[in-house]
Amino acid sequence: MTAFRSQNTWQRTLDFKSHLHQKAQRSGANPLKRALMLLGVAAFVIFGLLVAAFVIVLGTLTAPFLKRRMQKAQQGGYTFEGRTERTHAAHTDPSLNVIDGEFETKR
Repeated sequence: MTAFRSQNTWQRTLDFKSHLHQKAQRSGANPLKRALMLLGVAAFVIFGLLVAAFVIVLGTLTAPFLKRRMQKAQQGGYTFEGRTERTHAAHTDPSLNVIDGEFETKR
């Protein structure tokens, strides 16, 4: 039974291959069209790689500036919007100050 299936599959494959070959001859797929299409796809791939490289370089160059700005914001420094909310609230309401020490939770 497997030999029959194998022969049937093989015959279908050959039929499909000949069908594709006939279709290619009818459509007039010439090598020039294929070469131009290949060059077009290659140009898009190269363009995508260049854009990706530009984004990576831009991110690498701006990372130290962003890191410094984030560190300033964590330390309660000034941001482009003014003081951070945490430090501003702590200066205006003394009940919001953090208490240092060890604490236990009830179970």
